[in-house]
Amino acid sequence: MLYLKKIFDELAFGQFSGLAVGNSSNGSIKQDQYPKIISILNSALLDIYTRFPLRRKEFDLYQRAGIETYYIRPDNVGETDIGDPDIYIDGSEDKAIDGDIIKPIKAYDADGEEVFINNNAYPEDIFMPQYDIIKINERDPLEVFSIVYQASYPEIEMEEGFNPATYELYFPRYITQALLANIASRIFIGKTSNAIEGQPTLSNTFIYKYEAEMARIDDLNLVLEIEEADERFDDGGWA
Repeated sequence: MLYLKKIFDELAFGQFSGLAVGNSSNGSIKQDQYPKIISILNSALLDIYTRFPLRRKEFDLYQRAGIETYYIRPDNVGETDIGDPDIYIDGSEDKAIDGDIIKPIKAYDADGEEVFINNNAYPEDIFMPQYDIIKINERDPLEVFSIVYQASYPEIEMEEGFNPATYELYFPRYITQALLANIASRIFIGKTSNAIEGQPTLSNTFIYKYEAEMARIDDLNLVLEIEEADERFDDGGWA
């Protein structure tokens, strides 16, 4: 298992060892710096999860009579069988969206047949003018669509009882070095090094390390490729 404290320790003993955020009495990130580091960590994770399709999710969209424009937003998520025309996204635990959409990937109808997104050859399918708006011509009968999308990593939040030693992280370990370099590049923005004039800033040095790590991940083909199955179960799960 990978815990948040491991990331804090890596930063404190490595990239941040000479800064005020590190070198605390227990050799980790100082507690009063948690909000700052976690905010930067969330931004770094978003960048990595945008660059690589590390997480996929799916939600069900229920067509409503008289509606052609659907918003993929929390106000439209809930119990789809209560008759509210503004609730058309299934809000059950395994389907709910939580603002983590990076981009839609695929769409399927209730029979598991692919419905094309923004494909000029299929104008009667789905059109998305932006990442959280879906336009569908009304069909007879009304249909249920499953939308598969590339998702960001869930935001790390400091809730009551927050403890880095017990806060588990679920991203693949191979992105750790890229993540650390990305965080460091953001921390060191505006900070100068003792290097001679003309040398890269500390921030740029870590940006180079970050890009090198991202290229290494890509070159080694470490990101799992998900092949779409030709057929899917009727319940919208993968075949």
